Parts: sequence; structure tokens; C-alpha cells
Amino acid sequence: MTEDRLSVFSQMYNKNGWDCHETSSGKGSTLDMTTLIRERIPLLLKWLEVKSILDLPCGDFNWAKHINLYGIKYVGADIVSKLIADNLEQYGEVEDRTFCILDGCCDDLPEVDLILCRDLVI
Repeated sequence: MTEDRLSVFSQMYNKNGWDCHETSSGKGSTLDMTTLIRERIPLLLKWLEVKSILDLPCGDFNWAKHINLYGIKYVGADIVSKLIADNLEQYGEVEDRTFCILDGCCDDLPEVDLILCRDLVI
């Protein structure tokens, strides 16, 4: 089953299957569509005193890169290895931010304070 998901989502990423010019993660990940969540997430993180977050699936990090996560460890995870490699190349791995390959349906999840899970399709 993992191979089926991996194949489908790798194809979607490699061929811009979501047909979105701004982001390979689809229209739900555009800056316009994520305005409210980008405004509210920092407030939620502060209110909950979150120190670490798993963003699964992280997609191409199009909108999340605009959130102030200073002091919060961010783990962006996705099943598509090319996408993760591209994120690492474009954004790098820094002290409080990393990207990793992970199948949210069956892999063990890292221990974090909060899991952000938007548009996980199984």
C-alpha cells in the first residue's frame, strides 16, 4: 500500500498534478488560501506553549515558510523523497528546521508537541 501512495504522490509532485502555478502542493497551499492559518498558527503555538511541531504532509513548504516559528523546532515530513530533497536544497536544514521522508499512514512519528496535518490523503 505504501508503494501505491508513494507512486501516486510522486507522480503528482513530478508532473504538477495539482495544476497549480504557485505551489506543487496544490491550490490549498497557496498564500491566498492559507492567509488565515498563517495568521492564527503563531497565536495557537504561543497559547499552547508549543516547542516542536510536525507538519505532515509538509508539501513544498510554500505557505509554512511564512510563519514565524522562531524558537520552535519544525519537522516537515512527506512521503515524496524528491520533494523532501528539493525542500532541503531550497531551504536547507537549520538548527530548528528539518525535513524528512515519512509515510503518515504507517511510519512511526517523531515525538513533538503538536502535529499539523492538512490535506493528508491516503
